[in-house]
Amino acid sequence: MLDEQLKDRIMIALVILTIMCLVLAISASISSQNSKKALQKEMVLRLENEEKLVNLTPKMESIESQLKNAQANIEGLNKQLEDQNLINQELRLELEKMTKLKQALENNLKEALVRCRQ
Repeated sequence: MLDEQLKDRIMIALVILTIMCLVLAISASISSQNSKKALQKEMVLRLENEEKLVNLTPKMESIESQLKNAQANIEGLNKQLEDQNLINQELRLELEKMTKLKQALENNLKEALVRCRQ
């Protein structure tokens, strides 16, 4: 009788241990599945982002090329503007000289007319 009670207690302890191991195994399996799903989601997200990056790279290169062309055009326009400013400055100086010469000629003409009338 004592022997059977001991066997029953051992059997109950083994059943409890087995149930605990089963619960632990199920819990670990669920945790593993959740981790696997999270990893798969991360992989999908990384692949999508890499695909977007691959698609955006040629567009970015095209835009950079357009930017370089625009900068070259701006530099050319700035050079033309500088040249035009220099030409304008030279023309202003020439106009001032011509205005002074005209004034001198008018003064000479007035003096000549005054002399001729006398």
